[in-house]
Amino acid sequence: MASTRKRSRSASSLLRSANRDRPSVADTEALASPPPLIAMAHIGPPKRNEGVILDANGFGRDRMIKILAGIRDGDALPPIDVEKADPGQRPYRLRGGFHRFYDSFDLGFSHIPADIVERLD
Repeated sequence: MASTRKRSRSASSLLRSANRDRPSVADTEALASPPPLIAMAHIGPPKRNEGVILDANGFGRDRMIKILAGIRDGDALPPIDVEKADPGQRPYRLRGGFHRFYDSFDLGFSHIPADIVERLD
């Protein structure tokens, strides 16, 4: 009986050590490379979608405040989406993340995390 108990402890010990060397899901997500930082000056002015309800300054005030609070609190915000622009323009055109872009611009950031996405047109 004692040898069985000892054997099962050894097996569970081996299993624990094997799992210890295997990265967890959180570890593998952390290993994913972060999006590139793109200079704010390389991103052209955005095109606004028609029909979006905005305040007098052209923004959703509540959304701007929520994003600013997230930046202040050090929350990880998703990257903006940019697409490659036409020759003769700035290298990138903003496609998604207008509030994050303008909040970052207003705060004086020189670069912003961005995912480069395929053009729609």
